[in-house]
Amino acid sequence: MRHRAQLLLLRDRIRPEGMIVGIDSSPGMLAQARRRATRNGWTNVILLEADATTLFPAVIGDRIAAQGGRRHSDAALATYALSLMPDWETAWTNMASLGMPGAAMAVVDMQEPTGAFSGLAPLARAACRL
Repeated sequence: MRHRAQLLLLRDRIRPEGMIVGIDSSPGMLAQARRRATRNGWTNVILLEADATTLFPAVIGDRIAAQGGRRHSDAALATYALSLMPDWETAWTNMASLGMPGAAMAVVDMQEPTGAFSGLAPLARAACRL
């Protein structure tokens, strides 16, 4: 569901010659996104399976270019993912490395509950995974 809404919103925002590149470590999420892109005839969507904490930006850039995209993007968006990664700093650095100088970078995520609600942290993590 999450990827479906994101693809639709991104698709509505990019120029006709724009390209959407989705990178996810989950084959299931990528399969859902691929089905949606195919069903809607979106030919400007590239989907790659990779772990943001271990990928090599140059290799990912080459894979994007091999599918007709540019090695570096104008913008990057991480949604409900960074907080689930133990090494989120590396994921952020890798994401930034795939952007052009001055690329827009955005994160939509949630913070673990703190204070009196810290006991709900496992529930919050489970909700993000769903």
